[in-house]
Amino acid sequence: MSYYRVTVKPNESADAWRTFLARGIIAIGYGDNDPVVLRFRQISPGDYVFAHVPESHGGGPCLIRAVGLVIGGYQEVRRNMIPAEDNWNGNGDVRRQIPVQWLHVQDHSMSGSRMYWRGTVYKLSSEEQQLLRELFGL
Repeated sequence: MSYYRVTVKPNESADAWRTFLARGIIAIGYGDNDPVVLRFRQISPGDYVFAHVPESHGGGPCLIRAVGLVIGGYQEVRRNMIPAEDNWNGNGDVRRQIPVQWLHVQDHSMSGSRMYWRGTVYKLSSEEQQLLRELFGL
């Protein structure tokens, strides 16, 4: 079991977040060969994901929107197969998504936590995992 932080971009967060909750997914929109996609594909059933909105674009203290348990494998959904009500505006022609069961859905500020995360998909260190397990009772 691993723990990952996946960023919900601030400029897309409202629409994307509503879709993630309604569909039971976490998703990114990157091109086929992007290293972010390779990291995202490593997330497996039984892992935990922390949906995150950065407070700054340079990587800073964060806001955790929710914690989810991964319940399925990586999926690619072509843009023309995405329901219009999803308002998907991610990059590329494919929404890369992973099914999750959202366990804790409540904004939780991580300001002052010593955690400064950068990048869209990030595998948490042992120290970060321990802190978040304690915070969310995992």
